[in-house]
Amino acid sequence: MKPLLLPNIPMRCALLGAALTIANIASADRATAEILLLDNGGQISGEIVENPTTEQPRFVIQTSLGRITLAKAQVVKVVHQLPAEIEYEKIKGDYPDTLEGQWQLAEWCCENFLRDQREVHLRQILKLNPDHVQARRILGYQRVGERWVTREQLMKERGMVRHGSRWVLPQEKQLQQERRKNELAEKEWMRKLKRWRQWLNGNKFDQAAENIRTINDPYACRAIDERISEEPNTHVRALYLTALANIGTPRANAILVDRSLKDDDEELRLTALEYLAKDKQPEIVSRYIAALQSKDNSVVNRAAVGLESMGHVAAVPALIDALRTTHKYRYDDGRSPDTITSTFDPTGQNPGGLGGGSFTAGGGGPKIVIRTLNNPEVLDALIGLTHENFDYDQRQWKHWLASRKRTKSINTRRD
Repeated sequence: MKPLLLPNIPMRCALLGAALTIANIASADRATAEILLLDNGGQISGEIVENPTTEQPRFVIQTSLGRITLAKAQVVKVVHQLPAEIEYEKIKGDYPDTLEGQWQLAEWCCENFLRDQREVHLRQILKLNPDHVQARRILGYQRVGERWVTREQLMKERGMVRHGSRWVLPQEKQLQQERRKNELAEKEWMRKLKRWRQWLNGNKFDQAAENIRTINDPYACRAIDERISEEPNTHVRALYLTALANIGTPRANAILVDRSLKDDDEELRLTALEYLAKDKQPEIVSRYIAALQSKDNSVVNRAAVGLESMGHVAAVPALIDALRTTHKYRYDDGRSPDTITSTFDPTGQNPGGLGGGSFTAGGGGPKIVIRTLNNPEVLDALIGLTHENFDYDQRQWKHWLASRKRTKSINTRRD
């Protein structure tokens, strides 16, 4: 017998099911039933006519066979049935175990939003006819070559795993899980540092200071970075620097480099540099070299101090380029340009021949001054690293560096 084929099944089920649901809600108080799961593994279906009370700890249930009384202790759980579920139990035996009978019962379940029951009958159809196209598609199968597979089977065969509502590669799932773990750990440190900062203002000062000073968890870096940027108190910032030195990861070192370059307090800048100079990690040298390109001339010189402390000769070419840097300054009438923070990337050359010159923005606005500056800390770093001194003559420094490279190359070939 051919299966009964009904077009547009989801829409048909939704429309009919909506009407039946309204009717079911209206008749819910008249047709109710519960399933009582018992401690011995059995169950009883019926209408509860008496619930347990303090005086009478028992259930009284009206079943098709009559009233049954159960002690409250015998009942593990009460499962409330919908009117459609009650009706389903009454009618399911009226449908024959044929393709057409099981399809019609599956449709009735669809119309009444009985998803689990519908799946039971769709799977029964597949036992009767494994190639029933509509049942396969409703159950999520798709045809791949000569076989039917679910999306889950197909994804697993492709090496994918489920992560939430998505299918992803195992590596991606692991990365997302680690990212989530990191986020939760970082948020926890946000809460801790906020609490300890409040303690510093009260009678828990010593405990809070010790807590901060002894932090060594890499997940605390983000919280420390945010707190230290907002912290006005020098002594508290010093505590944060100590914690970063304890952590010692590349991220912690990056924050220390930033503090050594930009903190308003000179003592804290030197403290951060002192911590960094103990390890002399390559990534620290790279960050100081990058800082030689800063728009702020004071940062350029502080970066040179950092590089000399690192004692890394690989920084010499970058230091030569930073011996003289060009900056653009802006100031209003009556203010000296020497007090204005630089706002232009240094190039090491004098753009347009305007070194020391100035011009005024259109409309009589603030005056702009372009200056090429000698950087004394950069020169000191070069002398300290090379034991040579060609003053601010970049051409002579570069000639010396090229000759050193040629000599090294010749010696290498001879060896």
